[in-house]
Amino acid sequence: MSSTNGPVNAEEPLVSLEARVLAFTSEFEGIRNLPPHLGVRDPPESPNPSLLRDALERLHLEHDRLGSAREVLEAARSALEHERRRYLDVFEGTHVGYLRSDRAGVIREANRAAGLALAEDPARLVGRRLDAVLAVAAEQVGASTSAEVCVVGRAPMRVSLRGAALADGALWTVQPAGSGDRDALAAACQARDHVIATLAHELRTPMTVIQGWASLALREGVTAPDRERAMTVIERTARNLGGLLDRLLDVSRISAGKVRLTPARVDVADLARHAVEAVGPQAAELGVEVVCDVAAGLVVTGDAVRLSQALFNLLVNALRHSPPGATVTVRGRSSAGERGSEVRLSVVDQGCGIEPAHAEDIFECFRQLSPRQRGLAGLGLGLYLVRQIIELHGGTVRVESAGPGRGAEFVLTLPARAEA
Repeated sequence: MSSTNGPVNAEEPLVSLEARVLAFTSEFEGIRNLPPHLGVRDPPESPNPSLLRDALERLHLEHDRLGSAREVLEAARSALEHERRRYLDVFEGTHVGYLRSDRAGVIREANRAAGLALAEDPARLVGRRLDAVLAVAAEQVGASTSAEVCVVGRAPMRVSLRGAALADGALWTVQPAGSGDRDALAAACQARDHVIATLAHELRTPMTVIQGWASLALREGVTAPDRERAMTVIERTARNLGGLLDRLLDVSRISAGKVRLTPARVDVADLARHAVEAVGPQAAELGVEVVCDVAAGLVVTGDAVRLSQALFNLLVNALRHSPPGATVTVRGRSSAGERGSEVRLSVVDQGCGIEPAHAEDIFECFRQLSPRQRGLAGLGLGLYLVRQIIELHGGTVRVESAGPGRGAEFVLTLPARAEA
């Protein structure tokens, strides 16, 4: 090497770099196998410093991106694990016996209460066919049923068995056969089973989606576009899951009478315009046009956030039941009612329509009239929340339809605000 006062050796940086290449030969050899999007080519026999520096910079950048993605995915996995534990706490902690079977009738889950009812270790129930444990007909396995049945090999022991169909099998409640008002008990149990089965499906589906895309994003060799797509799907699914939990909390608050409104002056035209804008992306994805036709000057007194929630729920419901190319219209007019001036706000769709006999049923909590139509699923909370919110404002909500295939019109009526 040159002395301090001697001429600068121009070859020294290159010699130092060549030494690094020799010291980390195995690491640089891996560069040749990196994904094409990193832009790394086979290095020449004589190492080019600028090429190696460029490769190192790209590696550092990709490392930082992977670190950020890993942090987000670990947070999502932590949240999923928390939800899984909550599910297990409920499943194992209830006094009601539950069995979950797949489409072939094989028991996949059994809680402690089911084991007590059947005098069997729950772990030994898993993996056995339902009709090998209970005297249930083969055609009933995987379908909804409600009956008292014998426990195989333990006659005359009998249990009350009630099932609710799931997308991937069935959920069964198992309780010791008893006395009392069996019809009322059966109806209550069936309603409860339906809610639990639907809720389990609604929670399991987004969790499965998040887990699948998280595994893809963490896979070695995945390209940057695929990773970004995975993160987008995870974020959207987590947001939908949060919305479901928010609706469940709203139902709980309303049932307990804990909803507090913040009354203020609400411009109905602005309310409608903002709601239409909020559903714009979903409408575009479904190929449905949303039209806002609300007269100016319509004013009510109410909680703007809750009223927006009610109108948003109606629009989402209309979109879910409208075919591509259809139009959903929001109309607003003033009208004279029995109690004075009113504002009439309606959402009109060209969807599947409703049987007039079910016009009131659809506003019941956890009520789904046709969950299999167009592959739709849900807990039946949206329209229930709409009615509760509007009634808290002193208004009414109803639905009008000429029948199946004829579309529907949901009409909200609220007291008009007297402007000075």
